[in-house]
Amino acid sequence: MDTKSFVNLRELNFDGCKCLTEIPDISVLQNLEELSFEDCVNLITVHNSVGFLDKLKTLSANGCRKLRTFPPIKLTSLEKLELSHCSSLESFPEILIKMENIRELHLCYSLVTELPLSCQNLTRLRTLEMFSLNSAIVKVPSSIIMMPELTDIFVCGLKGLQWLKQEEGEEQMGQVVVPSKVERLSVLSCNLNDDFFSIDFTRFALVKELALPENNFTILPECLKQCQFLWILDELHEARNTVFCLPGAELPKWFNHQNRGTSISFWFRNKFPDKVLCVLVAPIENDFFRSRVFINGKAYTGYYSHHHLTGEHHVYLFDMRELRFRDSPYEVPFESEWNHAKVTFPEGIDTSINHAKIGIHIVKQKNSMEDVKFTDPCSKTKSDEDINSSDSQSTSY
Repeated sequence: MDTKSFVNLRELNFDGCKCLTEIPDISVLQNLEELSFEDCVNLITVHNSVGFLDKLKTLSANGCRKLRTFPPIKLTSLEKLELSHCSSLESFPEILIKMENIRELHLCYSLVTELPLSCQNLTRLRTLEMFSLNSAIVKVPSSIIMMPELTDIFVCGLKGLQWLKQEEGEEQMGQVVVPSKVERLSVLSCNLNDDFFSIDFTRFALVKELALPENNFTILPECLKQCQFLWILDELHEARNTVFCLPGAELPKWFNHQNRGTSISFWFRNKFPDKVLCVLVAPIENDFFRSRVFINGKAYTGYYSHHHLTGEHHVYLFDMRELRFRDSPYEVPFESEWNHAKVTFPEGIDTSINHAKIGIHIVKQKNSMEDVKFTDPCSKTKSDEDINSSDSQSTSY
Protein backbone atom coordinates (compact mmCIF):
# COMPACT_ATOMS: atom_id res chain seq x y z
CA MET A 1 0.00 0.00 0.00
CA ASP A 2 1.25 3.48 -0.90
CA THR A 3 1.76 5.27 2.43
CA LYS A 4 1.90 8.66 0.69
CA SER A 5 -1.89 8.64 0.51
CA PHE A 6 -1.97 8.84 4.32
CA VAL A 7 0.42 11.78 4.69
CA ASN A 8 -2.38 14.28 5.34
CA LEU A 9 -4.34 12.03 7.72
CA ARG A 10 -5.51 14.00 10.79
CA GLU A 11 -7.27 11.34 12.86
CA LEU A 12 -6.61 7.63 13.40
CA ASN A 13 -8.93 5.60 15.61
CA PHE A 14 -8.53 1.92 16.50
CA ASP A 15 -10.80 1.94 19.58
CA GLY A 16 -12.10 -1.50 20.57
CA CYS A 17 -10.09 -3.40 17.95
CA LYS A 18 -9.54 -6.79 19.61
CA CYS A 19 -7.32 -8.16 16.83
CA LEU A 20 -4.80 -5.32 17.10
CA THR A 21 -1.60 -6.46 18.83
CA GLU A 22 0.82 -3.77 17.67
CA ILE A 23 0.84 -0.11 16.68
CA PRO A 24 3.35 -0.18 13.78
CA ASP A 25 5.71 2.48 12.48
CA ILE A 26 3.55 5.51 11.67
CA SER A 27 6.34 8.04 11.30
CA VAL A 28 4.98 8.99 7.86
CA LEU A 29 1.83 10.43 9.52
CA GLN A 30 3.42 13.73 10.54
CA ASN A 31 0.12 15.63 10.20
CA LEU A 32 -1.73 13.33 12.59
CA GLU A 33 -3.51 15.25 15.36
CA GLU A 34 -5.50 12.52 17.10
CA LEU A 35 -4.49 8.92 17.75
CA SER A 36 -6.71 6.66 19.81
CA PHE A 37 -6.53 2.94 20.46
CA GLU A 38 -8.65 2.63 23.58
CA ASP A 39 -9.81 -0.80 24.78
CA CYS A 40 -7.55 -2.70 22.40
CA VAL A 41 -7.35 -5.52 24.93
CA ASN A 42 -4.72 -7.54 23.02
CA LEU A 43 -2.37 -4.68 22.19
CA ILE A 44 1.16 -5.48 23.36
CA THR A 45 3.52 -3.10 21.54
CA VAL A 46 3.49 0.57 20.53
CA HIS A 47 6.15 1.65 18.03
CA ASN A 48 8.56 4.40 19.07
CA SER A 49 7.38 6.58 16.16
CA VAL A 50 4.18 7.31 18.11
CA GLY A 51 6.22 9.47 20.46
CA PHE A 52 7.58 11.70 17.68
CA LEU A 53 4.52 13.11 15.93
CA ASP A 54 4.95 16.86 16.25
CA LYS A 55 1.34 17.80 15.50
CA LEU A 56 -0.33 15.16 17.68
CA LYS A 57 -2.77 16.74 20.16
CA THR A 58 -4.58 13.69 21.56
CA LEU A 59 -3.04 10.32 22.45
CA SER A 60 -5.34 7.86 24.16
CA ALA A 61 -4.48 4.29 25.16
CA ASN A 62 -7.06 3.77 27.90
CA GLY A 63 -8.01 0.16 28.57
CA CYS A 64 -5.09 -1.57 26.81
CA ARG A 65 -4.84 -4.37 29.36
CA LYS A 66 -1.78 -6.18 27.96
CA LEU A 67 0.36 -3.12 27.28
CA ARG A 68 3.36 -3.19 29.63
CA THR A 69 5.54 -0.36 28.32
CA PHE A 70 5.03 2.84 26.40
CA PRO A 71 7.66 4.52 24.18
CA PRO A 72 9.33 7.82 25.11
CA ILE A 73 7.36 10.92 24.21
CA LYS A 74 8.47 14.04 22.38
CA LEU A 75 5.14 15.58 21.46
CA THR A 76 5.25 19.36 21.76
CA SER A 77 1.65 19.83 20.58
CA LEU A 78 0.11 17.15 22.82
CA GLU A 79 -2.83 18.37 24.92
CA LYS A 80 -4.30 15.09 26.16
CA LEU A 81 -2.52 11.92 27.27
CA GLU A 82 -4.67 9.03 28.49
CA LEU A 83 -3.04 5.90 29.97
CA SER A 84 -5.63 4.81 32.54
CA HIS A 85 -6.96 1.27 32.93
CA CYS A 86 -3.81 -0.17 31.35
CA SER A 87 -3.69 -2.87 34.01
CA SER A 88 -0.31 -4.30 32.91
CA LEU A 89 1.49 -0.99 32.40
CA GLU A 90 4.58 -1.07 34.63
CA SER A 91 6.25 2.24 33.83
CA PHE A 92 5.28 5.73 32.77
CA PRO A 93 6.84 6.93 29.50
CA GLU A 94 9.83 9.23 29.61
CA ILE A 95 9.04 12.82 28.60
CA LEU A 96 11.96 13.83 26.38
CA ILE A 97 11.23 17.52 25.94
CA LYS A 98 9.25 20.31 27.56
CA MET A 99 5.57 19.87 26.74
CA GLU A 100 3.52 22.90 27.75
CA ASN A 101 0.02 21.96 26.59
CA ILE A 102 -0.86 19.09 28.94
CA ARG A 103 -2.81 20.44 31.92
CA GLU A 104 -4.11 17.15 33.38
CA LEU A 105 -2.50 13.74 33.84
CA HIS A 106 -4.72 10.80 34.81
CA LEU A 107 -2.86 7.57 35.54
CA CYS A 108 -5.45 5.29 37.07
CA TYR A 109 -5.56 1.52 37.60
CA SER A 110 -2.11 0.59 36.32
CA LEU A 111 0.98 -1.08 37.80
CA VAL A 112 3.09 2.07 37.65
CA THR A 113 4.97 2.47 40.94
CA GLU A 114 7.23 5.40 40.13
CA LEU A 115 6.92 8.57 38.11
CA PRO A 116 10.09 9.41 36.19
CA LEU A 117 11.90 12.64 36.91
CA SER A 118 11.21 13.66 33.31
CA CYS A 119 7.54 14.20 34.22
CA GLN A 120 8.60 17.67 35.29
CA ASN A 121 8.86 18.42 31.56
CA LEU A 122 5.07 18.68 31.65
CA THR A 123 5.74 22.22 32.75
CA ARG A 124 2.15 23.50 32.84
CA LEU A 125 0.56 20.50 34.49
CA ARG A 126 -2.23 21.48 36.89
CA THR A 127 -3.81 18.16 37.90
CA LEU A 128 -2.14 14.85 38.77
CA GLU A 129 -4.36 11.84 39.45
CA MET A 130 -3.05 8.38 40.36
CA PHE A 131 -4.96 5.24 41.34
CA SER A 132 -3.10 1.94 41.74
CA LEU A 133 -4.08 -1.66 41.03
CA ASN A 134 -1.38 -3.45 42.98
CA SER A 135 -1.46 -1.47 46.24
CA ALA A 136 2.24 -0.74 45.89
CA ILE A 137 4.28 2.07 47.40
CA VAL A 138 4.35 4.73 44.69
CA LYS A 139 7.40 6.96 44.46
CA VAL A 140 7.08 10.52 43.22
CA PRO A 141 10.10 12.81 42.72
CA SER A 142 9.72 15.86 44.93
CA SER A 143 10.59 18.09 41.97
CA ILE A 144 7.31 17.05 40.34
CA ILE A 145 5.14 18.28 43.20
CA MET A 146 7.11 21.53 43.09
CA MET A 147 6.09 22.20 39.49
CA PRO A 148 5.03 25.84 39.11
CA GLU A 149 1.39 25.30 38.07
CA LEU A 150 0.52 22.02 39.80
CA THR A 151 -2.42 22.78 42.11
CA ASP A 152 -4.36 19.51 42.38
CA ILE A 153 -3.14 16.07 43.46
CA PHE A 154 -5.51 13.12 43.82
CA VAL A 155 -4.07 9.74 44.87
CA CYS A 156 -5.97 6.60 45.89
CA GLY A 157 -5.45 2.95 46.75
CA LEU A 158 -1.69 2.81 47.34
CA LYS A 159 0.27 0.84 49.91
CA GLY A 160 2.18 4.03 50.56
CA LEU A 161 3.25 7.33 49.05
CA GLN A 162 6.89 8.37 49.04
CA TRP A 163 8.46 11.61 47.87
CA LEU A 164 11.92 11.10 46.38
CA LYS A 165 14.56 13.77 46.97
CA GLN A 166 16.49 14.26 43.76
CA GLU A 167 18.93 17.02 44.61
CA GLU A 168 21.63 17.14 47.26
CA GLY A 169 20.77 20.75 47.96
CA GLU A 170 17.29 19.76 49.00
CA GLU A 171 18.70 17.33 51.55
CA GLN A 172 21.04 19.95 52.94
CA MET A 173 18.25 22.43 53.52
CA GLY A 174 17.06 20.34 56.46
CA GLN A 175 13.89 21.77 57.94
CA VAL A 176 13.70 24.67 55.48
CA VAL A 177 11.38 23.36 52.75
CA VAL A 178 9.97 25.65 50.09
CA PRO A 179 6.23 24.89 49.80
CA SER A 180 4.69 23.71 46.58
CA LYS A 181 1.81 25.48 44.81
CA VAL A 182 -0.54 22.58 45.53
CA GLU A 183 -3.92 23.86 46.76
CA ARG A 184 -5.97 20.65 46.81
CA LEU A 185 -4.49 17.44 48.15
CA SER A 186 -6.55 14.26 48.33
CA VAL A 187 -4.81 11.03 49.39
CA LEU A 188 -7.35 8.27 49.98
CA SER A 189 -6.65 4.81 51.37
CA CYS A 190 -2.85 4.98 51.00
CA ASN A 191 -1.75 3.53 54.34
CA LEU A 192 -0.46 6.89 55.55
CA ASN A 193 0.25 7.33 59.25
CA ASP A 194 1.07 10.21 61.57
CA ASP A 195 4.64 10.36 60.23
CA PHE A 196 3.31 11.72 56.93
CA PHE A 197 2.76 15.10 58.56
CA SER A 198 6.21 15.38 60.12
CA ILE A 199 8.13 14.03 57.12
CA ASP A 200 6.24 15.10 54.02
CA PHE A 201 3.47 17.52 54.83
CA THR A 202 5.63 20.63 55.02
CA ARG A 203 5.72 20.59 51.22
CA PHE A 204 1.99 21.29 51.20
CA ALA A 205 1.97 24.32 53.47
CA LEU A 206 -0.23 26.26 51.03
CA VAL A 207 -2.91 23.61 50.69
CA LYS A 208 -6.48 24.92 50.71
CA GLU A 209 -8.47 21.69 50.65
CA LEU A 210 -7.22 18.55 52.35
CA ALA A 211 -8.85 15.10 52.28
CA LEU A 212 -7.05 12.10 53.79
CA PRO A 213 -9.75 9.49 54.53
CA GLU A 214 -9.16 5.76 55.03
CA ASN A 215 -5.57 6.10 56.22
CA ASN A 216 -3.97 5.25 59.57
CA PHE A 217 -3.93 8.63 61.30
CA THR A 218 -4.80 8.72 64.98
CA ILE A 219 -4.77 12.47 65.66
CA LEU A 220 -4.96 15.84 64.00
CA PRO A 221 -1.29 16.62 64.69
CA GLU A 222 0.35 19.52 66.45
CA CYS A 223 2.71 19.97 63.49
CA LEU A 224 -0.01 22.10 61.90
CA LYS A 225 0.88 24.69 64.50
CA GLN A 226 4.61 23.98 64.59
CA CYS A 227 4.88 24.71 60.87
CA GLN A 228 2.98 27.99 61.39
CA PHE A 229 0.12 26.21 59.75
CA LEU A 230 -2.45 28.23 61.64
CA TRP A 231 -1.02 31.44 60.21
CA ILE A 232 -1.23 30.03 56.70
CA LEU A 233 -4.72 28.81 57.44
CA ASP A 234 -5.74 32.31 58.54
CA GLU A 235 -4.35 33.82 55.36
CA LEU A 236 -6.13 31.34 53.13
CA HIS A 237 -9.41 31.85 54.90
CA GLU A 238 -9.39 35.47 53.81
CA ALA A 239 -10.38 34.10 50.39
CA ARG A 240 -13.19 32.14 52.06
CA ASN A 241 -12.47 28.98 50.15
CA THR A 242 -10.54 26.77 52.55
CA VAL A 243 -11.85 23.54 54.04
CA PHE A 244 -9.94 20.78 55.79
CA CYS A 245 -11.19 17.24 56.27
CA LEU A 246 -9.20 14.59 58.13
CA PRO A 247 -10.13 11.19 59.50
CA GLY A 248 -9.85 11.03 63.26
CA ALA A 249 -11.60 11.68 66.53
CA GLU A 250 -9.56 14.39 68.27
CA LEU A 251 -9.78 18.16 68.23
CA PRO A 252 -6.62 20.21 67.63
CA LYS A 253 -5.31 21.33 71.01
CA TRP A 254 -4.59 24.85 69.81
CA PHE A 255 -8.30 25.68 69.52
CA ASN A 256 -9.27 28.39 72.06
CA HIS A 257 -12.43 26.71 73.26
CA GLN A 258 -13.61 23.09 73.06
CA ASN A 259 -16.62 21.15 74.19
CA ARG A 260 -18.29 17.77 73.90
CA GLY A 261 -21.44 17.47 71.83
CA THR A 262 -22.55 19.58 68.87
CA SER A 263 -22.93 23.02 70.47
CA ILE A 264 -20.62 25.59 72.03
CA SER A 265 -20.94 29.16 73.36
CA PHE A 266 -18.84 32.31 73.53
CA TRP A 267 -19.45 36.01 74.20
CA PHE A 268 -18.44 39.05 72.14
CA ARG A 269 -18.90 42.83 72.04
CA ASN A 270 -19.72 45.27 69.22
CA LYS A 271 -19.53 42.90 66.24
CA PHE A 272 -19.41 39.21 65.50
CA PRO A 273 -15.70 38.21 65.39
CA ASP A 274 -14.29 38.48 61.89
CA LYS A 275 -12.26 35.28 61.96
CA VAL A 276 -13.94 32.38 63.74
CA LEU A 277 -12.61 28.95 62.88
CA CYS A 278 -14.85 26.05 63.75
CA VAL A 279 -13.85 22.40 64.12
CA LEU A 280 -16.35 19.58 64.32
CA VAL A 281 -15.55 15.94 65.07
CA ALA A 282 -18.52 13.72 64.29
CA PRO A 283 -19.92 11.20 61.83
CA ILE A 284 -21.65 13.10 59.00
CA GLU A 285 -24.78 11.43 57.65
CA ASN A 286 -25.22 13.36 54.41
CA ASP A 287 -23.22 15.49 51.97
CA PHE A 288 -24.11 18.62 53.95
CA PHE A 289 -24.53 19.79 57.51
CA ARG A 290 -26.41 22.74 58.93
CA SER A 291 -25.18 25.18 61.54
CA ARG A 292 -27.37 27.48 63.59
CA VAL A 293 -25.81 30.42 65.41
CA PHE A 294 -27.94 31.93 68.17
CA ILE A 295 -26.96 35.48 69.10
CA ASN A 296 -28.88 36.81 72.08
CA GLY A 297 -31.54 34.23 71.23
CA LYS A 298 -31.93 35.12 67.54
CA ALA A 299 -31.11 32.29 65.11
CA TYR A 300 -28.83 32.64 62.07
CA THR A 301 -28.89 29.48 59.96
CA GLY A 302 -26.09 28.47 57.61
CA TYR A 303 -25.39 25.43 55.44
CA TYR A 304 -22.21 23.80 54.26
CA SER A 305 -22.00 21.18 51.48
CA HIS A 306 -18.96 18.93 51.36
CA HIS A 307 -17.67 16.21 49.02
CA HIS A 308 -15.83 14.11 51.57
CA LEU A 309 -16.73 10.66 52.83
CA THR A 310 -19.62 10.27 55.22
CA GLY A 311 -20.28 7.87 58.05
CA GLU A 312 -16.98 7.56 59.93
CA HIS A 313 -15.65 10.15 62.35
CA HIS A 314 -13.89 12.95 60.54
CA VAL A 315 -12.42 16.27 61.64
CA TYR A 316 -14.04 19.13 59.70
CA LEU A 317 -12.25 22.45 60.06
CA PHE A 318 -13.58 25.56 58.36
CA ASP A 319 -14.08 29.29 58.65
CA MET A 320 -17.57 30.20 59.86
CA ARG A 321 -17.76 32.41 56.78
CA GLU A 322 -17.83 29.19 54.72
CA LEU A 323 -21.38 28.64 55.92
CA ARG A 324 -24.02 29.98 53.57
CA PHE A 325 -26.08 32.07 55.98
CA ARG A 326 -29.58 33.22 55.09
CA ASP A 327 -29.00 36.31 57.24
CA SER A 328 -25.32 36.72 57.94
CA PRO A 329 -24.29 37.66 61.50
CA TYR A 330 -21.22 39.31 59.97
CA GLU A 331 -23.39 42.07 58.54
CA VAL A 332 -25.36 42.92 61.68
CA PRO A 333 -24.29 45.57 64.25
CA PHE A 334 -24.55 44.33 67.82
CA GLU A 335 -24.64 45.88 71.27
CA SER A 336 -21.45 47.31 72.72
CA GLU A 337 -22.22 45.23 75.80
CA TRP A 338 -21.64 41.48 75.88
CA ASN A 339 -23.57 39.39 73.35
CA HIS A 340 -24.08 35.66 73.83
CA ALA A 341 -23.32 33.48 70.77
CA LYS A 342 -24.17 29.79 70.71
CA VAL A 343 -23.02 27.69 67.73
CA THR A 344 -24.95 24.46 67.11
CA PHE A 345 -25.08 21.78 64.42
CA PRO A 346 -28.64 20.45 64.55
CA GLU A 347 -28.75 18.71 61.16
CA GLY A 348 -26.48 16.37 59.19
CA ILE A 349 -24.81 14.83 62.27
CA ASP A 350 -25.32 11.18 63.24
CA THR A 351 -26.65 11.74 66.76
CA SER A 352 -26.97 8.01 67.43
CA ILE A 353 -23.23 8.00 68.16
CA ASN A 354 -22.63 10.15 71.21
CA HIS A 355 -18.98 11.06 70.63
CA ALA A 356 -19.24 14.37 68.81
CA LYS A 357 -16.90 17.21 69.76
CA ILE A 358 -16.82 20.85 68.76
CA GLY A 359 -14.30 23.65 69.01
CA ILE A 360 -14.04 27.38 68.32
CA HIS A 361 -10.84 29.27 67.55
CA ILE A 362 -10.85 33.07 67.39
CA VAL A 363 -7.96 34.24 65.20
CA LYS A 364 -6.12 36.81 67.31
CA GLN A 365 -4.60 38.64 64.34
CA LYS A 366 -8.08 39.54 63.07
CA ASN A 367 -9.92 40.22 66.31
CA SER A 368 -9.54 42.10 69.56
CA MET A 369 -9.46 39.35 72.17
CA GLU A 370 -10.58 41.89 74.79
CA ASP A 371 -13.96 41.74 73.07
CA VAL A 372 -14.24 37.94 73.19
CA LYS A 373 -14.87 35.70 76.21
CA PHE A 374 -15.39 31.95 76.52
CA THR A 375 -17.17 32.14 79.88
CA ASP A 376 -20.13 34.36 80.68
CA PRO A 377 -18.62 37.74 81.69
CA CYS A 378 -21.92 38.83 83.26
CA SER A 379 -22.30 35.89 85.62
CA LYS A 380 -20.42 35.72 88.93
CA THR A 381 -22.52 33.24 90.87
CA LYS A 382 -21.01 30.11 92.35
CA SER A 383 -23.20 27.87 90.18
CA ASP A 384 -22.00 29.67 87.07
CA GLU A 385 -18.41 29.36 88.21
CA ASP A 386 -18.93 25.63 88.65
CA ILE A 387 -20.34 25.37 85.14
CA ASN A 388 -17.48 27.39 83.69
CA SER A 389 -15.00 25.21 85.55
CA SER A 390 -16.70 22.14 84.08
CA ASP A 391 -16.54 23.65 80.60
CA SER A 392 -12.87 24.46 81.11
CA GLN A 393 -12.14 20.87 82.08
CA SER A 394 -13.92 19.62 78.96
CA THR A 395 -11.38 21.36 76.77
CA SER A 396 -8.68 18.82 77.61
CA TYR A 397 -8.66 15.63 75.58
